[in-house]
Amino acid sequence: MCRVLGVSRSGFYAWRSREPSAAEVRREELTEEVKATHAQVKARYGSPRTHAELVASGHACSVNVVAQVMREAGIAAKTKRKFRQTTDSNRARPVAEDV
Repeated sequence: MCRVLGVSRSGFYAWRSREPSAAEVRREELTEEVKATHAQVKARYGSPRTHAELVASGHACSVNVVAQVMREAGIAAKTKRKFRQTTDSNRARPVAEDV
């Protein structure tokens, strides 16, 4: 695998045993917060409203980062269904009597 990817064995094992960076840790924490907020609002909010909720609760982040985190975690807002009229009240034919 190292030969195919063009990396040294020692570099691969050093990467594997390396501690996660501060950015990775922050991203994981933000993902957990986004999941909690998304569950709290019953999956109705997209990234702009989720961002507003996170900022209101004291988390410093941008809308684009929240959108990217939501995309990577597979979190999406429920979309409202379009209203479909099922009854046609303007009929040309007479309505049957209720007997």
